[in-house]
This record gives sequence, structure tokens and C-alpha cells, in this order.
Amino acid sequence: MREDLWAAGSRFLPSGFYMVCGLTVVLAGWWTWKFYQKRVHRTRLAGLIRERLIANESIQNDIQNRLNAIRAQDEPNWDRIRTLDFQVLIQELRDGSLRAKTVIHAYQDAAIKTHQETNCVVRFIAEAEAWAEARDTLHPEERGPLHGIPISVKECYFIKGYESTAGLTWLLGHPSEENALIVDQMISLGAVPFCMTNVPQSNPHNTERECGGSSGGEAALIAGGGSILGLGNDIGGSLRNPAALCGCYSLKPTYGRHLSQINSRMPTPYNCIWPKSVGGFLAKDLATLKTAWKCTWANLKTINESGWTGPEDNDIISIPWREDLCSQGRPLLIGYYLDDGFLLPHPGCSRVVEETVILLKSQGHTLIEIQPPDIETTIRLYSGLIFADNGAGLKESLDADLWDSSMVATRAFLLFSRLPSFVQKICSAVVSRFTKVKITAPFITGKSLLKAMDEKDQLRNDYLAYLARLGVHAILTPGAIMPAPPKGTQGEFPFGIYAYIPWNLFNFCAGIVPMGEVSKTDQSLVRELPNTDLFYDYLRRFSDGSVGLPLSVQVVARNFEEEIVFRIMEDIVEAKVKKDKNT
Repeated sequence: MREDLWAAGSRFLPSGFYMVCGLTVVLAGWWTWKFYQKRVHRTRLAGLIRERLIANESIQNDIQNRLNAIRAQDEPNWDRIRTLDFQVLIQELRDGSLRAKTVIHAYQDAAIKTHQETNCVVRFIAEAEAWAEARDTLHPEERGPLHGIPISVKECYFIKGYESTAGLTWLLGHPSEENALIVDQMISLGAVPFCMTNVPQSNPHNTERECGGSSGGEAALIAGGGSILGLGNDIGGSLRNPAALCGCYSLKPTYGRHLSQINSRMPTPYNCIWPKSVGGFLAKDLATLKTAWKCTWANLKTINESGWTGPEDNDIISIPWREDLCSQGRPLLIGYYLDDGFLLPHPGCSRVVEETVILLKSQGHTLIEIQPPDIETTIRLYSGLIFADNGAGLKESLDADLWDSSMVATRAFLLFSRLPSFVQKICSAVVSRFTKVKITAPFITGKSLLKAMDEKDQLRNDYLAYLARLGVHAILTPGAIMPAPPKGTQGEFPFGIYAYIPWNLFNFCAGIVPMGEVSKTDQSLVRELPNTDLFYDYLRRFSDGSVGLPLSVQVVARNFEEEIVFRIMEDIVEAKVKKDKNT
């Protein structure tokens, strides 16, 4: 009977039906298996995160217990150490007035406190105290120019025995087998790495605000008083944005005069063709930043002969510090702009530029308003070049990682890049009704990539020619497009990099100088911004409650003219100190 029914049914059901049913079962099984694999992977990552937290908490507790045992005796000295000028600190360490071990204790204590507020430290280095003790045994003639100076390190740089994840959880469980070249270089100059930072979301000025990124851990730690000098990197503002949002100092150097990126971790499996990531310092004050760069550039030969056995970084050119470019000499002609001609920044960000113009004029310089680079073309070229692999590398990294809302804009762009070209055009047309920012596809063919590189060079050369016609030595711009946004929102706000990417694309050098705080007047002026763009909706919403947050300016110069940037930064700081004394 059953066979008869089956035979009867078979006459009415085409053979393709059974094929579809079979295929459905196979696909359902495949998707179930993929879902199971992903769940197992996420469970494994959650376990690795717990292990990492437990390991760091154990090291932190050991350090805390040692500090508590000597706190009553040494804490007054720690407070003094943390207020010393950098040059005085170096001198007292070199002549033996201070022990490197005591200085490490002072900053370990401060770093733990800042970390408890901002969650900025991912690993305290257990060996730091022993390394400092070894420094104390050296004879004076053996002590390097940064002898005993504690430094914090962005976790993208390898430190032997510790993981380098670049903020990606799936890279946990793989400790580095050797140091990054720049870490060994800093050690050869006498510095002592004592902790590793990464990508937190808390600003020490207000823990409900972002600290910027991606070197935000360094900026938060330094601005919170937990470190004096830190290592970070910059491919689209990753040094300057957190420095501006947290109120500390930084310099994005020229590619070729940067801190080495050998043995460092990028969020993608490979570096992009252009722009390149450049290593640099963040510091609590300008003197510290300048001294760190001077020591690095002046000792490149010593660094290269310091026992480093890995590959040399042949991309770095040996250009020592040139005091004649930095010293007080002839006045400079400095161009400035208050906005990039594309989107208006927060009123406070443009106000501090106007105030800095007045300060620099008081120092004898001539200031003229100039045209910014073509930011619309810059955005198109920058985003197209940095995702020239169609986002494949970043997608690979993010697909293997846990979901985080801070990556929503990046994930949206990756999704867009995989759409057919006609769908991309439709999406761009829809988005253009709400914002001037155009969504453009990456340059994924050889022809389009070469054309984009040629267009980038032409854009840079045209702007260099424009500056040459004016006789401009450097440029002054807003340090950020807005103050620190609320925690958890920076992923929704891709506009934040627009203040920085022209100088990455052009390979110019650029420094950040803190210039005050958001005032009530600044905040009231936000309401007067136009309603013509989605950007201003974000700006009004995210800047609510920003009174008191840091504001900065950016000083830009041509490639390999870092000394000019430092001269202008010093003049700004000097004039500001004079002004503050007289008010």
C-alpha cells in the first residue's frame, strides 16, 4: 500500500523536487555546522579574554602589593617624581640622584589608578621592576639618553612573552617571540617599558566620553597622569586624534622619519600600499615629546648597533635633529584655516585656531588665511587606497572576532564594498540626500589603483605648489573636528578623521598642541550650525555636555620638516604661558 502511494505521488512530483529537497537538507546542515563552529569559536574567545583578564589582574595585584608595602615611605617621593620637568627627571636618573626602580614605582602607582578609571592598560609588564633595577647597576658612562624613563607601549608593538592583538580578541593566546624593533630601540636608549595599552573608550577628563583612537589607551593613560611617554602609531589620525581628545601632545612624523613598525601588529594581515602607518610618541608635555624625538633621531647609529639581530628598517632615513630649523630665528609665514571647506567643525575647535593665530602673531610670525586641501577628493582617494583590497583583510580580521558596536561604520563600509556597482551607485545617491560625504568604492583593479596613486601625487604636488606660491612655511588647523564624543559613539562618527587624513595622504608631518577647553559659549554656538547635513545632527547630539573637554590645534609642515613643527608648537606654548600669567 505504501509503495503504491509513493509511486502515485512520484507521478505528480517532478524529479527536480527531490533534488531541491536534498539540496535544502545539505545547505541546512552546512549552515548549522557553520553556526556551531562560530559558537565554539566565540566560546573559545570568551575563555581567552577571561584568561587574559585574570593574568593581568594577577600581575597588577602583585605590583599593587609591592607598592603598598613601601607606600608610607616612598609615596611623597613618587608625587615629586611625577611633577618633575622631563629634563630634570632625566638628569637625576643619569647622575644617580633618583633610582630607575623608584621612578618605575611612581608611574606604576599612577598607571594603576588611571587604569581603574579608564580601563586603558591591557597588560602590566611583570619584568619592568627588574629591568629598572638592572638600569640602576649601570655606571654613569653606560647610561643612555633616556636612562630609567618609564614608557608605555601601544599593544600593537611586540613585547617578548606578551600578546600583541591590535584590539582583536582572536589574536589572544599567541605571545610574541621577540620585541618590536622600536621597543628594542627604546630599551637601547635606556627606557623601561612598564605597561601595554590598547583601545579603551573612556576619557580621563570625563569617563563618559571617548578618548579617541586608535592610540587612545596611550592618550588616556598619559592624560590621566599614569605615563610620561608612550609609543603609538598613525595611519589616519591615530596619534593626533586621541592626543587632541585627551589634551596631550603628539607628532605624526613623515613616513621615512618615523618610529619603526617592524614587528608590530596591524588590524589587517598586511599593510596597505598608501598611506603607510607611522610610529610616533605621545607625551604629557611638549618638552618630553621633543626630547624623545631628539634622542631617537640623534642616536640612530647607536640604535642600529645596539645588538638588534632582526631586520633593519630600511624605510627609515637617518636624518639627525637639525637645531637650526627649530631655533628662534627669522619669523615664519604660517597659513591657517578654520574649517576644511567641506564641513564646519565644533565652534570651540575653530575658536582655538583663532586664538592661536593671535598668539603666534605675538611671537613675531605672519599669519595668513589659506585654502585647505580638496577634502572631498582627499576622502575619496584615502578611503579608496586604504581599502584597495576591497576590505578583504579587515573583513577577515573582523569576521574572526567578537562583535563590537564601535566598528559599525567600518562593517557598513565593508558591506557596501561588496555590493554590485549599480547598487553602490544607488546607495550613494540615497546617502547624498543626507550628507555631502560621498560613499565611494575602493580601487580594486590594477588600473584604478595606479590611477588613484597618480591622482594622489598630483593632488599633493598641486597643494605644495600652492603653498610655495604663498611662501608658507607651515599650516595651522583645528586639532579635531569636535571634542570627545560620548562613550560608544565614535564608531557611528566616521567624520572624525577628516582633520588628519590629508597629511597622511600627502606624507606631511603634523603635531597636536592642547589649547584650552570647550566653553559654554562654544556649546551655545553649536545650535547655530546649519541643518544641511547629517554631520551636523551628529555634531549637535554628540557634543551635548562637552563643556570642559580638551581642545587642540594641529601644526602641519612639509615632509621631513618636523623641526619647524616643533618650533611653532614651542612658540604657541610659550605665548600661551605668557598670556595665562597676564590674565
